Amino acid sequence: MIFSVPSHALQNMQLRVTVADFQGSGKSPAVGHVFVGPYCKGKSLSHWNQMMSSLRKPVAMWHPLRKISDF
Repeated sequence: MIFSVPSHALQNMQLRVTVADFQGSGKSPAVGHVFVGPYCKGKSLSHWNQMMSSLRKPVAMWHPLRKISDF
């Protein structure tokens, strides 16, 4: 995924990716979420920092999904 975001907005935002179970019946329940941003911890913060040091270049990293109830 690549997003265009004004540079002045980067310090005050975070990215949430939601994984859903597409069932074809119109319902797609969320399986889990991943947050990446400057206010995160651990791997999510590391991913954010790598993205900020490599603007306009893709940075890939695996993340475990967190349950919706964890937020």
